[in-house]
Amino acid sequence: MLTEAQFEFFFQKAQRRTESCAEPLRTRRRLILRGMRAAWMGLTDDMPPAEVFGELWTEVFGPTPPKPERVPRPVPVPQPRVVHRGPLTASAMATDLQLRIIERLNAGARVVDIVAELGCSKTLIYNVQRQCAGS
Repeated sequence: MLTEAQFEFFFQKAQRRTESCAEPLRTRRRLILRGMRAAWMGLTDDMPPAEVFGELWTEVFGPTPPKPERVPRPVPVPQPRVVHRGPLTASAMATDLQLRIIERLNAGARVVDIVAELGCSKTLIYNVQRQCAGS
């Protein structure tokens, strides 16, 4: 285990070597040394790991900026469901499949039964229902 004096000697030697190297390396090595010094100080003070990490972060990157206040997201307003009153009417452009879907819906068949009978998707049935309710 290193004593404090040995550790300071090591850091002084590393600092001298850092200052004598080329500029691109110098900045990087300074950051490494600052991190090492903060870690050593944290370990000698018997800090919990979270505090050691905080000290390292502050030493290498500077103080952490305060977190911006969270702006609550607006709560989405549920859209009213379309209630179908009366029989559905087809437009003049309706396909044969759409006409059969409308016919089954007007007869009171469930969507699941129409899907099984005609082999189409539930989405198609709901789209036809929505289009017919709007016309």
